[in-house]
Amino acid sequence: MKRQGNLYQKIDVKSVIQIYEKQIRRNTKNKYKLRKFEDFYTANIANIKNIFDAKQYQNIRYNIFLIKDPKYRIVMSQDIKDKLINHVMANILIEVLEPSLIITNVATRKKKSTHYGIKYLKKYLNELKGDTVYALKFDIL
Repeated sequence: MKRQGNLYQKIDVKSVIQIYEKQIRRNTKNKYKLRKFEDFYTANIANIKNIFDAKQYQNIRYNIFLIKDPKYRIVMSQDIKDKLINHVMANILIEVLEPSLIITNVATRKKKSTHYGIKYLKKYLNELKGDTVYALKFDIL
């Protein structure tokens, strides 16, 4: 894979706003966080663009809480600003990485949903029936 440089230059205010509208605003369940972000909407969008221009992003701490229903789970949520920055970078990186990814890699790819991944998993598990199967699940932080 050829090295790609200056990915930050591909980010403009219009793309940040578009990602906020299509992905963050629609999918964020915490309305308080959305309202807090939108109270200073223009300043927050400009701040995110400035962070990319300066190439100086520092993630703030996660909001960590416990959910008890239906089972106990620890949830770590990000601030809207951090969530938006992650989505913007994911969109830029996926454009660069897309040509070199294998077909079964479904993470953060358009037209490659969870159902698409489950289809391939079932196919491979059926091919391996009777054999010992190992699986590795992990997140990159």
